[in-house]
Amino acid sequence: MIWIHRNVADLGVDAAKLHLGGHSSGAHLSALLAASDWSPCGLPPDLIKGCALVSGSYDLEPAVLSARGSYISVTKREERELSPIHVADRLACPILVAYAEHDTDEFRRQSLAFAEAARRAGKPCDAHCLPGSNHFAIVEQVAQKDSSLHSAILRHFSQAGG
Repeated sequence: MIWIHRNVADLGVDAAKLHLGGHSSGAHLSALLAASDWSPCGLPPDLIKGCALVSGSYDLEPAVLSARGSYISVTKREERELSPIHVADRLACPILVAYAEHDTDEFRRQSLAFAEAARRAGKPCDAHCLPGSNHFAIVEQVAQKDSSLHSAILRHFSQAGG
């Protein structure tokens, strides 16, 4: 984000209109970026104007407790700091949390729980379920103009400003 902000003119991008999105692990990372304080880097606190999160994981605890815990080496503090659900109060932009009807139970649970955590923290948040889709097919819907997800993302970014 720092490089992008500093090079927006060369990229032909308007720095006042930076929106972010990600799918799966990319949604997890995008949520953390949306909850980051950019001021120590000399960047505006509202650097990211809106964020679209698609079928992400927002709580690392289940992964740490699973078989993957044998190779995910984080402290309890790091687990909380790297779990967007625990830093939802730091979100600096409106978010859209999208998930697929046929995502796993855990992806759906985490999506709804994260959206609720954001709302409880008083942050603007919309949730969108894409009917008939799954974790892998949902990302294709982002670019399909007749998709309800495509429309929801465009509407979200338009309302988020920038």
